[in-house]
Amino acid sequence: MINNTHGGRRDGAGPKPKYNEPTIQTAIRLPASMAAWIISEADRRGVSRSDVIVEMLRAGTDCTGTCIGSNR
Repeated sequence: MINNTHGGRRDGAGPKPKYNEPTIQTAIRLPASMAAWIISEADRRGVSRSDVIVEMLRAGTDCTGTCIGSNR
């Protein structure tokens, strides 16, 4: 029998984790304008929509770049 070296599970294969903790998949509803901004920002920067949302949540900013809770 010949060992196949193509395909199948391999140690170290696949994407590396982006965060220092497990992630979950979730669905949310957003206003259309907010979703459009997230999509365009992700496309402009060449990153995923999730990356944009996580960054916004960590920075505490809204879709206009204004700090949440700010009067600016």
